[in-house]
Amino acid sequence: MVEPWPARAPIIQKFGPTSFQLEPAYGGYLHFHTGVDILATYGTPIAAAAGGIVTAAGPALDFGIRVEVTDSYGLVEIYAHMSSAAVAIGQRVQQGDKVGLVGSTGLSIGSHLHLQFEVGGVPTDPMPLIGCAA
Repeated sequence: MVEPWPARAPIIQKFGPTSFQLEPAYGGYLHFHTGVDILATYGTPIAAAAGGIVTAAGPALDFGIRVEVTDSYGLVEIYAHMSSAAVAIGQRVQQGDKVGLVGSTGLSIGSHLHLQFEVGGVPTDPMPLIGCAA
C-alpha cells in the first residue's frame, strides 16, 4: 500500500508556493500547492494516514476521484486523483485502512496521490503532522 509519507514513496510536489502554472493562487501567492503529491503506480492501494469518518467520496472537479476523512478533532485528510474510492460516506476508517487506488483523475498530469490536510478549512502541510519532513 502507498502509505502517505516519504519513507514509502517519493514526494514529487511539496506543499507551498510553486512555479507550477496549473496551481491556483492562494495566501498571496500566484501559484500554491495545497498538499503533497506522492509518486505511485496507477492502481496502487492507498492507506489512510489517520483514522476518522469518511465525509466525502467520489468525483470532485480538479481533485478527480477523492476521499475525505475527518477525525474527531476536525482534521480533514484529502486523498485525490484516485482511480477509485474503496470507502463510502459515513464509513469509519482506521490508520492504515485502504481508502482507494492511485490514479490520475481530475486536473492531473500523471499517476500519483495528492495528499492534503485541512485544519479549520485551511490547507496545512501534511508532512509535519505525520512525523515527516518533506
